Amino acid sequence: MRKVGWVLYGLGFSTLTSGAWIAGLSIEIYELSQSLALLSAIWIIRIMVRLFLQPIAGTIIDRSPSLRAVWMAYFLSGWFGLTGAIWIGARGPSVFALLALVMIFQIFELVSSPGLQKLIQGELSRSDLNHFHGLRLAVTRSAAIAGPALGAGLLTKAGSIVPLIVAFSAAQFFLGWGSLRSRVILPCVSAHHHTVYTVLKEGWQYARTRKDLLAIFVLAATASGGWRMVEILVPALSHATVFGTGLTGPAYSVSAVGSIAMGLVLSHYRRDYPLRWILLSQLVNLIPFALFIWIPSPTGIIIAVLMTGMNADFHDVVVSTYLQKTVPPEYYGRTSSTYRTVLAIGALPVVMATWIHMISTVAVASYVSLVLLSLGGIVVWWMLRSVDRHHSLTIPE
Repeated sequence: MRKVGWVLYGLGFSTLTSGAWIAGLSIEIYELSQSLALLSAIWIIRIMVRLFLQPIAGTIIDRSPSLRAVWMAYFLSGWFGLTGAIWIGARGPSVFALLALVMIFQIFELVSSPGLQKLIQGELSRSDLNHFHGLRLAVTRSAAIAGPALGAGLLTKAGSIVPLIVAFSAAQFFLGWGSLRSRVILPCVSAHHHTVYTVLKEGWQYARTRKDLLAIFVLAATASGGWRMVEILVPALSHATVFGTGLTGPAYSVSAVGSIAMGLVLSHYRRDYPLRWILLSQLVNLIPFALFIWIPSPTGIIIAVLMTGMNADFHDVVVSTYLQKTVPPEYYGRTSSTYRTVLAIGALPVVMATWIHMISTVAVASYVSLVLLSLGGIVVWWMLRSVDRHHSLTIPE
């Protein structure tokens, strides 16, 4: 674990500065435009970039010898970030410049994030992966608590978003440095005998042969829509209580604390995670939305957000570990990128429907979410009945 300690430090630093940058970005764009629609555009840009370019990013990772694409993506992200900071510092902030920077950071993150996961796959043994991902969850969620508050405070004190952009760029350079000094050699797809389309097609054909992966992808789509809906519901529900919007911050903090505890527990679990854990966690997602509908009180909100946050992060850790243990390295980049693309597909309809006011009330949002997650429950039921337990519901040796 010591040889990847830099990853934990780097991810903690990156999560802290990313939360600060996004919080500052939201405040800055709203002050410049006075438009909630443009705030939604931040999420739409990030989702659309992932939706269209993530599969290609997976192909780049699998064709990259010595994972060169990983450190290059981090360094280029940092370089463009510093360039953008200089531009904004000289000419002043504009909505166009800030949204362009969001797009640039997201494009390079498509390669760097799953690429870093593939690097970890090569660095750690199967028994160490559980411990690493549990610690990763605890570290990043701890940083996520402080990040937004830090961003809002620095923006107010400095009067400029430039320091936040520079800090996030520095985190990218740190992760790029760590990736560069890592000497992991993993099997990759030959760049001389495959077109990008052929490599993509091979990745899809591989995923189609794995019923367990297909189930994970379907559940990820429904779960992603449900998790995004929680972020929309909590401020609205908080506003409806006697505590007002002041309940929103504590609700999210409770979610983060629960996630940290979940990470520390999972870091001490050494055995392989059965796939049924991933499937059954989807059914747990139904409980928070029942609470949203039937108990619209501060207690119901906090319990629902706590359960949703813990379950979402449990899903993240278990899926990440499962993919690293069961997917061959030469297919990992494409498989991981497909999973991330499916997450974007699941979130996009919810964000777009809210943006154009199709989801206009808390009741409508709650029932939409319940339907989404009920569909996931049907998939769980089908998988538990139809799939060979001895092959697909446990990690292959």
